[in-house]
Parts: sequence; structure tokens; C-alpha cells
Amino acid sequence: MPFITENENLQQATLQSYISNRESEKVRRLAKSYPDEQVFEINNAFNIIEDTGIKAGSIIGFDAETPIRTKPQLQQKLVSLSKIAHAHHYTEEELYKYFNPRSEAESLKIIQDAFMSINALDEGIEDTKEYIRAQMTYNGKLELEDPKSQVKIGFEFDLPEETFMQSNDFASDDVNPIEALEQLVERYQENNNQIAPAYMVMNRKTYNKIRRNKNVVAQLYGNASDGRLVRNEDMETMFADFGLPTLEIDDNVTIIEGLTEDVRHKHLEDDKVVMHAEQLGNTLIGPAADNNFAIGKYVVNVQDRDPISEKTIVGEVTIPVLKNPKGVVILEAKGNDTP
Repeated sequence: MPFITENENLQQATLQSYISNRESEKVRRLAKSYPDEQVFEINNAFNIIEDTGIKAGSIIGFDAETPIRTKPQLQQKLVSLSKIAHAHHYTEEELYKYFNPRSEAESLKIIQDAFMSINALDEGIEDTKEYIRAQMTYNGKLELEDPKSQVKIGFEFDLPEETFMQSNDFASDDVNPIEALEQLVERYQENNNQIAPAYMVMNRKTYNKIRRNKNVVAQLYGNASDGRLVRNEDMETMFADFGLPTLEIDDNVTIIEGLTEDVRHKHLEDDKVVMHAEQLGNTLIGPAADNNFAIGKYVVNVQDRDPISEKTIVGEVTIPVLKNPKGVVILEAKGNDTP
């Protein structure tokens, strides 16, 4: 019996070329801070950046010996790549309709639906990688459980104690969020030889708390009692005036398919502000046995005759890693202590 995946548009080589050249449908903000790095093993060692300062050149006399700089001490960590994969299953009804179409349009729709599903599989892999990047950046650790595969991934980075700060709730009148954010910038610079952070990240709920804080309203308009709402343009101007980094809002959610219902994971919790460097690490991508040990995403068609079934798998052997732990500072604005 022939299979749907024997169609010239759904053959493995065609789909592999399609996935390799396909551009993602959405921007994932942390992808630029964890650029792809190809590796050739499943288990890999990587260096941790501990010294972010550049030493000034020495002024020496003519005919004098040039001083030799002390090499920075490198800390290494080991990490194993993970296989991220899922599949599109062709139902028996689709098999019947494809080989017994009432019209050419009916069989064509099955092909189109397959490509839409493959696109979704590809996006899902990118979503998982972004969730891992977010957990490392925003929490310094990763805890991920897939109820269907029963696989758990968990590891924790030993972030320095000075990474974390606390503040009272930004909704409180006794908190000036701008002062708290200024102190977070100062903490980042203390950890990074006075280099300023590149980004300030929070979710929309946290941002709106800052925008509605009476101290912020008074700072902008001189009166906090008239019920005025702060405009986004005024917030941007104020952040710039106080030397705060570029603001980015992260409201992303990763959806894990559960046994009975989907599990939604927010990337960034409420009442949390994260400032971080431009570059934080890399997304390691390694060889996959499913792709003849080539590096990168792979597509595999699987056919079975008992029962008659077929599916298309999209996967990748990969893991993002945080190499610059000093490039992150985290403020939680829900405690009882001021920064």
C-alpha cells in the first residue's frame, strides 16, 4: 500500500530542505542573546565568563620589556544536549481521503494541512528552546517536565548572591519603582566593572504597576491625585532620562501538551524585573542520529503497516547554556525589604 509521505512534496529529502531553510514566524527575544553554536558531541564542556573587565594597556619606556597580562581563570561546566522532537500523525481518515479523493482539492488540502502541521512542529521546537533560555535568564535555573514523554530536565546555575535584589510591591505607595530600578542598574554595574546592562525586561502586568504607581505619576506630572494615566511615551522618556536600559516586555507563554489538558508556563513571572547583557550564552546544536548524525534540525517520515499509519517527526538535538551569569541581575518586587 502506498503512503501519503511518498508524495513528492512530503518526501523526507524535500521536507529536510524545507525545514533547513524555513524562517520562524515570530521573534523570540532571547534568541539574539543565545546565538546558535554547533557542537560535535552530546556531552560538552563550556567556559563560564567570570571577568568582564578589560585591563588597561601598560605605559612602558622605549627599549623596556613588555609586561605580560595574567590570564583570566576559566570555570568550566558540563552539559548534555537534549533531544527535542514531536510528530504529525496522519489519521486513517486522511489516508482514505488522500487515496480516494472526491476532488483534487481534497487531496491537496491534506498536503497543505501537513505543511501547516510541520510548521507548527518547527515553531514548537523553537518555543521549547526559548523557554529554556528564559528560565536560565529570569530564574537562573531550569525545571521542565513533559507529562507525555515523562522526561524531566532540571539544572541550576550557581548565580552569585549579588544577582538578586528585593523590593516592596510596585503597587505600594511607599515604593518608588524608579529608585528601585536605578539601584538594580547600580548593582549590575558593580558586578560588571561599571558596564551598563543592555536590556531591562518585565511582563506587562509589572510594567503597568510601575506606570500606575503614585510616585511615578507625581514624578512625571507633579500631581498623583488627579487619576491621570501615564502614557507609554512618557514612560520611555522617563526611563531614558534616568539612564535605565532599553525596556522589553516579555509576556510569552510556552504551552506543554499534558495528558488531560495543556500546561501553560509563563516565561517571566509577575513582579519581577531582569536586567541583562547583550550576550549571555549560546544555544548548542549537535548531531542527531535521526539525521545521519548531521547537525541541525531533522525531519523523519515513519511508516507502519500494522496498523497502517504514518507520521512525520521534526526534531533537534540542542540545549541553550548560560555562559555569562554575571550578565544578569534580578529584582523581585513582592517582598517586604527595600533594595
